[in-house]
Amino acid sequence: MANKTHPYGYWTDDRIIEESKKYKTPIEFKINAPTAYKKANEKKLIKEMIWLKTDRHKKRGPRANHKYTKEVVVSVIQEHKCITYADFRRINEYAYNQAKKNGWLPELGLIQDNPGRKFWTKEKVPLIPQHYKF
Repeated sequence: MANKTHPYGYWTDDRIIEESKKYKTPIEFKINAPTAYKKANEKKLIKEMIWLKTDRHKKRGPRANHKYTKEVVVSVIQEHKCITYADFRRINEYAYNQAKKNGWLPELGLIQDNPGRKFWTKEKVPLIPQHYKF
């Protein structure tokens, strides 16, 4: 696919807006029309393009009046087959934070990624070379 080149001054505000309406997300707009996207940012038009939706709501979580219950958190873990805390946090950060805040993480049966400094002891690691001193 050859790159289209437009003459200087081609990207007017109206053309930028019309071009952006072809896309659903800002990333899609940036990939498919990089010059128009750059001009939209330069002219601060990107803020006016409310039809370009982002996925920020997935990271942020539900509306303030919705709270995850323990049952909902467990169903999220089972649905996505999460094994570690990191898996759960990547799938739904808001649910992870709710579980952490409410103290449910130890009860969920997930593997802790970084169990802390005191996890590995001399007894748990029997093959420590003799020249290492604690």
